[in-house]
Amino acid sequence: EVLCTKKNLRLLKVDMSKEECKNIAGLYMEGPYLNPKFGCDRESNPWKGPVDKAKHQPIIDAAYDIAKVWALAPERENIMDFVLDVKAKNPAAVFSVAHSEAAPADIEAIMPYGLRIGTHHTNATGDRVFYPEVRGVCVDETVNYNREIFAELICDSRGIHVDPYMLRLVRKIKGDDRIILIADAFVEHGPIPSDDLYEGADDINFDFMGEIAGSKMILDGPCRNMMTHTGASLCQVFKYASTNPATMLGLTDRGRIAKGNVANLLVVDAEFNVQHVFHGGDQIL
Repeated sequence: EVLCTKKNLRLLKVDMSKEECKNIAGLYMEGPYLNPKFGCDRESNPWKGPVDKAKHQPIIDAAYDIAKVWALAPERENIMDFVLDVKAKNPAAVFSVAHSEAAPADIEAIMPYGLRIGTHHTNATGDRVFYPEVRGVCVDETVNYNREIFAELICDSRGIHVDPYMLRLVRKIKGDDRIILIADAFVEHGPIPSDDLYEGADDINFDFMGEIAGSKMILDGPCRNMMTHTGASLCQVFKYASTNPATMLGLTDRGRIAKGNVANLLVVDAEFNVQHVFHGGDQIL
C-alpha cells in the first residue's frame, strides 16, 4: 500500500537515479488486486472492491516504467481488464499469482500475458475443495505443474513459512532452474506469539493479531536456511537468489559472472555469511 502512491513512486524514481542505488532494477508490486482473504492486516486492504480502471490506472501510469512484476489474484472478477491495462503501458510486464485461491484455469488464462511467478509459494494461497474427502487443486498445484512458472520460496530458519519437507518437494518438482529465493522482508512490530510453534522464530515478523507478516531477513538468511533445510549447495542457492530471478525478468547483464556484466558481487563463506560486497566493481564491504 505504501508503494502504491504516486508520491512515493516519484521519490523511488529519484532514488533509483542515484549512483548508490543503481543496483535496483525495478519494483515488485505485490498488488493492488489480491484476494482480501489472505495476507496480514486484512482489514486495512483498500483494494477489496471491484477492479476499477479509475483507481488502478493512475498507479499503472506512475509505476509502469519501473514496475517489473505485478502480483495479482487471478480469481478477482474482471482481473483481465487490469492485466490488459498494465500490458498497454508496458508490454514486457511480468505477472505473478499471489494471495490467491484461483483455480488452475484462472491462473493459466493469464500465462500468455506474462504470468511467470508464484509469489511466496505455498503461503497465502487457498485450497479449492469440492468434496470433503478429496484434496483440491489450487495455486500451489498450478505453480508446481507448470514449468514456465517460477516458484518463489520464503526460507526462514525454523521452516515455518515453508516446511523443510515441502522445500525439498518443491525443489524436486521444479528443479534448480525454476526456484527463486526471497526474503519477503516487511516492517511490522507485533510480538512473537506465545505458541510453542513459533518459539525462536526471531527472523519472522508478526502483526498484532498474531499472524505472520513477512520476515526480518535479508537474502543471505534464506540462502543459508535453504542449504540447511534441503542440502542445496552454495552454488545452487546463489542460482536461486540471483541467476533465476534475472533470467525470469530477462536481465541478461546480471545474475551471473560474465565479461561485460554488472559487477555487483557478494563474497561469502561456506555457511553463506557475507564477507565482502562489490557494487559496480567497487568494494564497499
